[in-house]
Amino acid sequence: MCEAAPAAAADEPKHPRIGCTRFLVWIVSLSAISSIISGYDQGVIAGAMLTLQEDLGLTGVELELCVGVINLAAALGGIVTGAIADAKGRRWTITLSNVLFLLGSLLLTIAEDFFTLMVGRVFMGLGVGIALVAAPIFTAEISPAHLRGSLVAMSDVATNAGILLGYAAGLSFYGVVGGWRYMFAIGMLPAGLLAILIWTVPESPRWLAMRGRDNDALAALVRIGDKAYAEAELESIRTSIQNDSTAGEASWKEIFFPADRPTARMLTAGLGVAFFSQACGTEAVTYYIPEVMVDVGLSDSEALVATMGAGGCKV
Repeated sequence: MCEAAPAAAADEPKHPRIGCTRFLVWIVSLSAISSIISGYDQGVIAGAMLTLQEDLGLTGVELELCVGVINLAAALGGIVTGAIADAKGRRWTITLSNVLFLLGSLLLTIAEDFFTLMVGRVFMGLGVGIALVAAPIFTAEISPAHLRGSLVAMSDVATNAGILLGYAAGLSFYGVVGGWRYMFAIGMLPAGLLAILIWTVPESPRWLAMRGRDNDALAALVRIGDKAYAEAELESIRTSIQNDSTAGEASWKEIFFPADRPTARMLTAGLGVAFFSQACGTEAVTYYIPEVMVDVGLSDSEALVATMGAGGCKV
């Protein structure tokens, strides 16, 4: 996960570097667990729907709504996360996502009708959207610059690992009476624990500095590295914040139609990748792999085993 940083070039400014300290690993691990829970809540419905529909007497349309509403709720959660994280802090936002996971899992576990299922899935979707934004932001702002890329990438790996765990739950509880309830109930434990454990680590130093809490930001950075690293990193954060404040606000037109060609190309590439990764149907595949496998002739248990293989490929 963490690699040794290359030596700085002679013309680069001196900046103390740290390796993967145990406390940094702990912080990033908690952030990754938030992504794992998010992935689990996305993947677990794949196995649950094989028996969920029959147990609750859902129509095909009702089942599709329960599956698909998580994406709509996640989109809404992702849109509002930036404002929440800036106003309340990164830890508070991650806590909120896990409280939503907890409530959603509870409602799904005890659901006896379509309405309760929908409300539970909406809560779960909001949590997914918030976690997918908040966890990488927190990791990025707490990580040393030379390790940031690899550590932030762990969020996406962790999400896919969570999806695989959701598939594993479907396989493990196949054939158990009311097994789909156990699948959702399992998600409550890590969500509840993480909502508490996230408060054992410091807030994002950048967020603290943005609030004028430089002493708290320095204390957080000292816990991650040493004093020399903390002082240099805080100065870098201050400079970045100062540059942001003097740059002025951009209009929406400038954001989506930048005047300089390099930025326009980067924006096109970024939006293109985001759009086509969804438009190619990966989300539908994630949720409906067991159904597809059953339709091509596999039994339910064989379909769940095949789903595990697909989840392994995603990771």
